[in-house]
This record gives sequence, structure tokens and C-alpha cells, in this order.
Amino acid sequence: MQDTWLPGYHILAAAVLRLFGLWQLGALKALGALIGVVTLACVYALAPNGRQARLAVALLALNPVFLFTSGSAVAEPLAGPRC
Repeated sequence: MQDTWLPGYHILAAAVLRLFGLWQLGALKALGALIGVVTLACVYALAPNGRQARLAVALLALNPVFLFTSGSAVAEPLAGPRC
């Protein structure tokens, strides 16, 4: 799943955890779901007409990689080496 991380995700995730608390993985799940919805909205807006927009959003939303990773919490990039 490492190749699906957004650039700067570790900074955004660290900010969310700092804001809501270190052990709030639910906040990271909500962040992932929000990023997924924003991605779907961008795909919808880029389509030339409504029919193609709905088809593109449906194909993306039903894609197993998108479906299983958009709501998952990823805390691994936040873990650094321990000295």
C-alpha cells in the first residue's frame, strides 16, 4: 500500500494526530475517507458531461484498490527510526 500514499500524507496525518490525539486512528480513517470523497468529486467535475461523470465516479469508487484503501488508516509513514 506504500505506493498509494499521497505526497505529504505523513505531514497531514501527523497534524491530524496532533490535533485529535496520538492514538486516534479513527481520525486518520476519517481523513482517508474525506480524501477519497474529494477525489471522487474531482473526477466528477473533470468529466465533460453528467453521464460520463457518473460512470467515471462509479468505476473509480468500485475499483477494489480505491475501495479498500480510501477508508483505511495508515500510520506506518509516521513511525520513524528509534534511537
